[in-house]
Amino acid sequence: MTPLRHFPWGLIVLMMLLAAGVSTMGAQTRFRMLPVKTGGEITQEVADALRGKTEEILTRNSALAPDTAGHPFEIRADLTVTGKDRTSGLVRNVTTATGELTLTILNSSDGTPCHSVTVPLKSVLNGGSGNMVAEALVRSIRPADTVYTRFIRVARERIAAMYPSDSDTESPSPSSHTPQ
Repeated sequence: MTPLRHFPWGLIVLMMLLAAGVSTMGAQTRFRMLPVKTGGEITQEVADALRGKTEEILTRNSALAPDTAGHPFEIRADLTVTGKDRTSGLVRNVTTATGELTLTILNSSDGTPCHSVTVPLKSVLNGGSGNMVAEALVRSIRPADTVYTRFIRVARERIAAMYPSDSDTESPSPSSHTPQ
């Protein structure tokens, strides 16, 4: 008699189906991308690269809404260069750049922020111009990082708590709900 014959396979399959159903709750909330602001060290090429990285983050988490749809929530990505340091290494001089990526979820009807996260960035530079610093920081963004998955999950939870009766197709009105 084999021990696997009496194993409750039906129970395991049922638990897996329930877990899949629970994990998709709230997954219908999607976010439309706002244009990245240019100026200073953020050129149009850097803004396009940052938009691409942000779209990749949202796509990996099934949270990207089409630009044409009237989704009630938007995401804004802001890159801030905080420093550029040059140190002497054993073989060659090393230049490092530091900065921050701030992702903010906004209510599209009135611009109210629903959730935000600031992620520190650090990169080693090969060149040294100001444009290269911002490019290197954008390249250092890893869309598969767990901080972005957690950000999307918490944003969806907060939106569900702030706007419990609103669907994804109609714009929520903050006057009837107070954010926590």
